[in-house]
Formats: sequence, C-alpha cells, structure tokens
Amino acid sequence: MIRLEAYKKAMQEFNAAGNEGEFPLVSQLPQQRPSFFYPGLDSRVLHDPKEFEWVTRLEAAWPEVVAELDRLRQRREGFVQVYKDYTDRGAWAACYLWIFGHRVNQACDLCPRTSELLTSIPGVTEFGTALFSALGPKTRLATHCGITNTKLRCHLPLKVPTGCGLRIAEHDITLQEGRGVVFDDSFFHTAWNDSAEPRYVLLFDFFHPGLSTDETDFLLGLVRKRQPHRFYLEGIEKGFTPDWVYD
Repeated sequence: MIRLEAYKKAMQEFNAAGNEGEFPLVSQLPQQRPSFFYPGLDSRVLHDPKEFEWVTRLEAAWPEVVAELDRLRQRREGFVQVYKDYTDRGAWAACYLWIFGHRVNQACDLCPRTSELLTSIPGVTEFGTALFSALGPKTRLATHCGITNTKLRCHLPLKVPTGCGLRIAEHDITLQEGRGVVFDDSFFHTAWNDSAEPRYVLLFDFFHPGLSTDETDFLLGLVRKRQPHRFYLEGIEKGFTPDWVYD
C-alpha cells in the first residue's frame, strides 16, 4: 500500500535524524498537527457515534461504569496527577486501565465491567490509552494535539457538572453524561471544568477505521519495539494524587 510505504520511509528518515525536528509528513489541514502524521486517512474532526456498533453497548453500561469509578474513589486508588504541561489552570488526574497494550492490573481488577467493555472494542487494549480522566475544579487544559492520527478517541462522560466543555478544532461540544463522543484527537483540542466539582470521563483510543490489517500490524510492531507504556508507568510511580479526586 502506497501510504504505508510513505509512512515507513518517513519513519526511517526521522529515525536517521536522531528523532529530532518535525516528522517528514505533515497534514494539509492547519488544525491537525499530530507528532506523527499518517497520510491518506479520512481526516474528520468528529465522527458519528452511530458508525460504531459498540457505542450503544457502552452507553447502556454507563451506570455500571460510574459505579466502578465510585469504587475506585472510595478506595482512594488508581489516580495520579498527569500532564502538567497541558494544564493551563487547575489539575488533571488519570487512572489508567490500558496503556499501549499493557494492562494496568490493579485498576482493571477493580473495574471488571469497564475492563470487559474496553476489551470488546477492537484495538483499545493494543494501541493508545484507556483511562478514567478527571479534571479538577476550575481547570482548563492548554490546547494540544494527540500524537498520531492513526487512532480515534472516545469520551464517555461519567460525572459532568455544569460548566464543563470540550472544544475540538472549531467545534464546541457539550458533554452529556452517558452519551459517547468520538473524535480525532490529532486536531487541536482543549477541555475545561469551570465548576467547583471534579469532572470525570472514561477516555480511550482505538484504531482509525480507515486502516488496513497490514497497517495496524505495522503500527503494533512499532509499539512492541518502542514500548511507550514504560513512560506512562514511570509517571504513575512518581505521581501523586490530589485530594479533590476522592472528595
């Protein structure tokens, strides 16, 4: 496939340059700036959740997922503060379930229904991250892009007080508890919580549906070689949990 060969060539050039500078391939869309751009994929900011059969199943299980989130909070386990560089104001915390193929056993064991749902969605437990994401009161994230356009992202809002929102490129999204949002996080995006309470969503990545099996196999090979989950695990070990997560 031509686009896979183009990506392999760009990756070779990038590696030969010592992983310095910009990746050779760049999106023609000014709002889409992933670190590693894969050519030839459908570049839509938002995707209709109805395109994915598992969204209905996920939304139907919303009460069970919320119950498992509450269990984590009651046990005061799993969450650490993350992404300080992406936080303009306030604090962002996460409880990881899967990280690029690595199962976070403690969190998954405490959330069996959530783990079951995630493992039923192709690609989630292999590529990208799956986590409970918490924005503290009066938090606003810096505008940023995801690392690659080879995955899409789903948010399932779990506890969303008034005053929370999500902006992706030029689209403002009003989050509704129990209603999934599917988008391409390789576009510039931000989120905020202007309330006095924490905001919680289940957040996970999955392969872009436009990829072929050969392409996903190649990407999984890169993950196995580079083992990006180690970076996340180091952050978890060194991180601390803000009190507001469990209040």
